[in-house]
Amino acid sequence: MPKVPRQALLAVCAALLPLLAGCVSSPPSGPSSNGDGAIDDGDAGPGGSAQAVASCPEASETGRPLSKGQVTVRREGGKYRAERTDSGSLQIPRGLPVASRLGSVNGDVQQASGSSQGLVAHLWARGDTEQEARARLDTVRVDFTADAGSVFTLTAMVRTSNPSSNAWSERGGSLAATVPSGTAFCNAKLTTTNGDASSHALAVAALETTTTNGDVEATGAVPSWTGRTTNGDADGDLTASASGWIDLSTTNGEVDVTLRLAASHGIDATASTTNGDATLSFAGASPIGSQSETSAHVRTSDYSAKAVQTELKLRSTNGDVTAGDG
Repeated sequence: MPKVPRQALLAVCAALLPLLAGCVSSPPSGPSSNGDGAIDDGDAGPGGSAQAVASCPEASETGRPLSKGQVTVRREGGKYRAERTDSGSLQIPRGLPVASRLGSVNGDVQQASGSSQGLVAHLWARGDTEQEARARLDTVRVDFTADAGSVFTLTAMVRTSNPSSNAWSERGGSLAATVPSGTAFCNAKLTTTNGDASSHALAVAALETTTTNGDVEATGAVPSWTGRTTNGDADGDLTASASGWIDLSTTNGEVDVTLRLAASHGIDATASTTNGDATLSFAGASPIGSQSETSAHVRTSDYSAKAVQTELKLRSTNGDVTAGDG
């Protein structure tokens, strides 16, 4: 076969590019998911969709280490506790939306606004001797990514290189990300096991907070929030900046949400508990169906015609459930 000149191949490729571009479909209107997404259609809250999430990919799990701090050791309950504070810079370009993913074990995970920006990880390990505590701490690290593209992706995951099934029994770490005031998040996923998961004074289009033993909390303009805990409270002080859902549940704890609404906003809220009181108090909302001490349902009149619609689903097993417009 005769050899095709390089210039001819380039010309053919150039001609095909517009046709190939037309075969790529636009992103869906609902939340995106890659199998481990921050929000997906299977757990997207009562509404099942989040308009703002489609154009925002979730932050990657891969990353690089933070800058390591000095190790300190102290006695704690008959053992030695080694601690180290690692840190990294963010440098988020002004006006660029952020997708964050923060995860840990045995420690708090939080993001908040502040006058500076950066990520701080407080890592720890315990041992019967100082040497053992230091050796265990050496196995704990934070995989960190902070990259600017179409969105700014921020990822920080506390990891351990210890392969044993009880690797975290004497190890842990907390994460705290600080971003400039006014930073907007298109999505955020905050996860830990024994600790609090919280987002403070931030605009987050779609937020997910998960822990087993600890509180989940959010403040700011958060139209869609899914929060899960087993032993802890779920608390929110939110502004309904767009249509969405607030879906919170706990087994042993209270749920308390303040949602600030404008006249153009509608609310459809349910609250339920097994052992406790369920109370909903929103101006302009009327009871729907039967009400009881442990179950309540209210909805704004002409809810379907409202420009901004928020669906609340709040649940506890052992604790009070309370929500209102402040």
